[in-house]
Amino acid sequence: MTIGELARAAWFPFSDEPVLKKRWYLPRLGSPSVLSPGSSPDGKWHLFCQSWIGIQHFLSSNGIAWHAAGRLSVMGTDPCVVPDMGRWYLFTARDGRRLCVHASEDLRSWGSATVVLEGERNQVVGHPQPCKVGCQWRLYFSLGENELEGGRTIPLSVAVASAPAVDGPYRNPQMVIAADADDPAINMGVGPCSVLPCQDGFGLIASSAHWNRSKVGSGSSLVLFLSQDGIHFGQPRQLLSNPESGWASGFFTGTSCICKGDERSWYCYYAAIDRAPIPSGSIGLFLGRDVQNPLLMD
Repeated sequence: MTIGELARAAWFPFSDEPVLKKRWYLPRLGSPSVLSPGSSPDGKWHLFCQSWIGIQHFLSSNGIAWHAAGRLSVMGTDPCVVPDMGRWYLFTARDGRRLCVHASEDLRSWGSATVVLEGERNQVVGHPQPCKVGCQWRLYFSLGENELEGGRTIPLSVAVASAPAVDGPYRNPQMVIAADADDPAINMGVGPCSVLPCQDGFGLIASSAHWNRSKVGSGSSLVLFLSQDGIHFGQPRQLLSNPESGWASGFFTGTSCICKGDERSWYCYYAAIDRAPIPSGSIGLFLGRDVQNPLLMD
């Protein structure tokens, strides 16, 4: 699908409730990474996400109802899984300073970590998002952070580095999107992002932070950036803001987006926290469809 179709897509929540709710033993789920059946070894949906006890793995037959498949025996945060040449690669962040990758043949057993990128001195990196472009690979990642009220932090910018193979190493990093004090959508931080490769360009959906004047505090939105080359992005378009109450009323904490070409649509899984003193986190589903898609007439 094209960036033109993505630009004119209409977006709406699948439900007011999350598709993957917190558990009593997993009170805060975040940073989702989803594989559709066409990208998995067993024809099922797979979801990986962050929890307070490590990276969790969930399975589904339809992408809506999920059941736990266990915790991965790997270290790290901000998981992102991509397929390449019959193998699967799990990217994670370590200590805010390194981005690593693990390889697997079946999404269950993972090899040891290989460092693919290290941040410069006093530079926080995280939320890796690999993307294949022709014969090369790009690694988009968050760069820097801003501290919000209550001690919460938000990534300030998005950068990208390149490599000849999926497992790196990734070199020549450059910033592609930065927080903008004059932009009401990203004036406190761009936030973690997910990348949507298109036939003629790139989309990027970020969980941004902004100053909310009415609430006299920070707020959060899902915003869409578009680019023809994946380096120079236009102004953000706000897709979804946090509701006043409920499970997603605090902040958005990460997304994972899948293009469903047969449906002319996009599935955006997003993590969010509530406004409780000790926030809990769940994962919802946000749908985007081309406004010229006849399915919208059903």
